[in-house]
Amino acid sequence: MVIEQDIDALIDEGKALRHALRSGDLTEARFRARQIAGIALMLNVPNVRNATAAVIVSLGAEGERLASGYVEAVIALSDAIYLHRQSKGGARCGRAALRCRTQRM
Repeated sequence: MVIEQDIDALIDEGKALRHALRSGDLTEARFRARQIAGIALMLNVPNVRNATAAVIVSLGAEGERLASGYVEAVIALSDAIYLHRQSKGGARCGRAALRCRTQRM
């Protein structure tokens, strides 16, 4: 099913975003956040789109420092993806799909 694959794409991009943040690759993290925004726009999922916008803002532009609230923004995005997935009856996405804790970074 196309919708299922699109939701899976959101989850996969979220995992890639998490990996990029954990490895300190902010260029990749910014790319992945923009990918998530595009998928959310295509799927017409405002909550995910808005949460992604907050992540993009918190990551800043190339060469800028991360905003102090970027972890919270990523957690809010994780929750938005989780809630969207659950609303579609899926179980693949765990609540911690994107969670990026500062102690792990």
